[in-house]
Amino acid sequence: MTYALVGDVGGTNARLALCSKETGEISRAKTYSGLEFDSLEAAIRQYLQEHQLEVQDACIAIACPVTEDWVAMTNHTWAFSIKQMKANLGLAHLEVINDFTAVSMRSRC
Repeated sequence: MTYALVGDVGGTNARLALCSKETGEISRAKTYSGLEFDSLEAAIRQYLQEHQLEVQDACIAIACPVTEDWVAMTNHTWAFSIKQMKANLGLAHLEVINDFTAVSMRSRC
């Protein structure tokens, strides 16, 4: 089975999970305290290491504005370049979207 990494990131927690690319089923969800990591990338690395996985695709819903390539959380110290995080994690595709955008996309289903 092929998986994509999915995440819901807020000021307090980063919730990460796997999504089956074949069925859309979400599995292996885990919540990390944002205070335990210097960056979102570090939390993602921890998740992938714990599950001994490599993924090529990821989509992260985040509780802040997403302006082109730069993401700076308004309720946390994390800030990052989407392109740089994609390269650092070795991903073929990384989509970072505002969490309200993610909710509105789900409601259309």
